[in-house]
Amino acid sequence: MGRLRSLSESVGGALLIAFHLLTTRILRRWRTTWGAPAGELAAQYPGDDLVPAPDWGFTRAVTVDAPPERVWPWIVQIGQGRGGFYSYEGLENLIGCRITNATAIRPDLQHLAVGDPIRQHPKAPPLTVAVLEPNRDLVLHGATEQTGDAFLWSFHLRPAPAGAPASSNTAGDATVRRSGAGSRSARR
Repeated sequence: MGRLRSLSESVGGALLIAFHLLTTRILRRWRTTWGAPAGELAAQYPGDDLVPAPDWGFTRAVTVDAPPERVWPWIVQIGQGRGGFYSYEGLENLIGCRITNATAIRPDLQHLAVGDPIRQHPKAPPLTVAVLEPNRDLVLHGATEQTGDAFLWSFHLRPAPAGAPASSNTAGDATVRRSGAGSRSARR
């Protein structure tokens, strides 16, 4: 049953990616700001200075019915060889990511420090933990040596009456722009 579910999720994810590629110009604003209220889109977050004038960016938000300290353990264990990305495991593994998404909080993955590497793919350079404020902010940063282009992937938890709005910001320079097309589809 697990393999069938993974296959159906992968096919569904592939169809979503194809849909987004075909409608990218029409749905760009929705795709890049999914769930984020106007105030969050204009806000400055820790780590924004690491890619001060990005060529592209995404800011997405979701309200989780839990306080930040219950959401944080899931975020801090993110990464290849860690807790995965909580997305379409089958699709990620088709491109060689070797992902296994965690279905529980793993105590061995709860400790990060600034400077720690977080991999997205076993052969790609890791992102580096640039900002870490437990139960609040996790900022991952990377840059390519060949071009100097920078990339930022950040998670920000803020308490709210209905739970913890978790924002995920992604920004980068032009050479990685093409990889952004599947970003919305790859979040479940």
